[in-house]
Amino acid sequence: AMQKAEQNNPDTPILVHSDLRVVDENLDTVCESFFDFQQIFQNKVTLPRLLVQNYVTGCTMMINRKLKTLCGSIPEECAMHDWWLALVCSLFGEIVCIDEPTMLYRQHGGNQVGAKAAKGVGFIKRKLATINRVRENYNATYIQAKILYERYGERLSTGKREILEAYCSMPQKTKLQKIRLLRKYDFRKGTRLRVFGQYFLM
Repeated sequence: AMQKAEQNNPDTPILVHSDLRVVDENLDTVCESFFDFQQIFQNKVTLPRLLVQNYVTGCTMMINRKLKTLCGSIPEECAMHDWWLALVCSLFGEIVCIDEPTMLYRQHGGNQVGAKAAKGVGFIKRKLATINRVRENYNATYIQAKILYERYGERLSTGKREILEAYCSMPQKTKLQKIRLLRKYDFRKGTRLRVFGQYFLM
C-alpha cells in the first residue's frame, strides 16, 4: 500500500494504517474489526473530523520519510503521537487505510489505551461516569490544534488555515457558538451518539 501510494505521489507525505482484530488475553476473538468495535468509519475521515477524534491506531501505522521529515520532533503536549502524525499528514499529504486487520489487538484489562465497544447503553454509562475526563479530552484536542497551528499555520492553504483557526477558537466560544462552528465546519465525531455527546460536553 505504501509503495503504491508513493508511486502515484512520489513527493507526498504518506501515512498508511489498517484495521485490527480485537482479542482477549487468551487471543480469542472479541470482534473481527476494531473499526466496527469502535464505530470508526474511515470513509468519513477529514481534517475537521480528525481534529476532534483520532481515526488512526499507532501500532498499525507506517509513515514515509517525507512525513517523518515534515513532522520533525513530536511535541510533548500533543494528545497522542499517532493522532499528531495523522493530523500533520492530513494537512500536507495522504492517509491510506487498509480496511482489513493486519494484527491482533490484545485486551487484557491493564491496557494503557484499551478498546471498548462504542455503542449501546454501556457506552453511554461509561461516558456519563467519566464526564470530567471527557471534557479534559476535548481540552487536549484544543491544545493539540493550537500547537499544530503554531507550527504549520503559515504553510497551510487558506481553507485548511480557516478550519484550524476555527477549531482553535472553540475554548473561547459559548455553547451555542461551539455548536454553530461544529455544524459549519463539520467538527463531528463518527457517530450520532458521539455527536449528541459533543453538544453537551465540548
